Amino acid sequence: MAARRPRSDGAQVDVDMQSLPAQVAAAEVASHLQVKGFCVLRPILEQGAIEKALVELKQFEAAGRWHRVNQTVQEGLLGQEGSASIAELENPELASEVRSDGES
Repeated sequence: MAARRPRSDGAQVDVDMQSLPAQVAAAEVASHLQVKGFCVLRPILEQGAIEKALVELKQFEAAGRWHRVNQTVQEGLLGQEGSASIAELENPELASEVRSDGES
């Protein structure tokens, strides 16, 4: 398992998805998951993907779609440092005419 690699912004990643062939990246991710249970990725994102995601998150908030998880299952579902709230997402296989989440 390779050491973490610095990103251009100074953060450390385990697997740089932009610089590795898919099969090599998959093996690296699997190795990190087996050893430590998580893997920090530098993903391959299309231009504007983060901005689109932020807009959609704000729409979820405005629509009141975020809710707290039942405390009985919260730690098992999200871990001790998991999210304070979650939102249910629509099935991405629904026809785009009936979906309001994600790309249409």
